[in-house]
Amino acid sequence: MRVRHTFRHVESSDGLKNYTEEKLGKLGKYLLDASEADVTYSMHKHVHQVEVIVRSNGERYAGKVESENMYASVDMVVHKLERQVRDRKDHGARERRQGKSVRDGVELMPDPAEEPGG
Repeated sequence: MRVRHTFRHVESSDGLKNYTEEKLGKLGKYLLDASEADVTYSMHKHVHQVEVIVRSNGERYAGKVESENMYASVDMVVHKLERQVRDRKDHGARERRQGKSVRDGVELMPDPAEEPGG
């Protein structure tokens, strides 16, 4: 996973970057395609905020968390993203099991050659 880090009003830290990349790597078991992530770290009035946007397979997952500790914020936002990815994956699997398809919503037009009197 390719990760872009942005620090706003916070000093850049290699330890925080590595920690975030390690945690985001756990999303790889749910995401099949190579993905990219934008991570923004910021601080406002002693509140640490982490915002993450992950793009994979045409899907977009986003999470934003505020807490007293930057590492705790990373843990919580990754947990949010895991839940989003899992829910979307489960939703698609459930529809496939139930036999729903794109074609179910399409009403076919009758063939004019088969119409009586035509």
